[in-house]
Amino acid sequence: GSLGGYTYESRSFDLTKTSLKVIDLHMSRDLEGALASSKEGIAIVNGGFFDPEQRPLGLAMSDGVVLSPFRKSTGGVLLVVDGRASMFAVEEFSMPKPPPAHGFGIQCLPRLIVSGERNVTRDDGKHTERTALCVEGSATDGGSGGDRLRFVYARGARGGDGPTLAEFAQYLAGEKCRDALNLDGGPSAGFAYRRPDGQITAFNPRGAVRHAIVAETR
Repeated sequence: GSLGGYTYESRSFDLTKTSLKVIDLHMSRDLEGALASSKEGIAIVNGGFFDPEQRPLGLAMSDGVVLSPFRKSTGGVLLVVDGRASMFAVEEFSMPKPPPAHGFGIQCLPRLIVSGERNVTRDDGKHTERTALCVEGSATDGGSGGDRLRFVYARGARGGDGPTLAEFAQYLAGEKCRDALNLDGGPSAGFAYRRPDGQITAFNPRGAVRHAIVAETR
């Protein structure tokens, strides 16, 4: 859909039937190729931030394997364990020991939606492409979290344009997100998904991506 002149692309997954994995794109831009090479892949989105030495910043966990360690900083961690997604503030998170079998985790910032409410309300006026992970659905045991996850990608009509963080949070709140975590935006923001006919619709990033998140049918 579109709101405020921006286009929003997204795909939502039932986490009881979908697994999430972190793959290393080694600073390439080919999200489309990475999705095409995943036989069970449904959709792919860029992951979190990386430093000037191209090292991932913060937790990245795939299939229970920690690819990049948790960092005490700001932002949030989104974990998916046993078909349920939960988001934590970095200050309240501690890494489970041992890491959960087949668990997925990604650390980034800021948290855009917390418990259904916008967490970013002050507008910094910075417009660019953005991506986020959005927790949806019902909690399996009445607790927090949800049994669905949505990849969301936002862009403007031309490269380098898109919503501000506050506008993105406002859009996600209107989409009934329970919790939402912002991913690496700007040149690294990208998204691709497989259509029902098997072809791929891709919005490859303008710049390099270290980690990408792929959703695969179990």
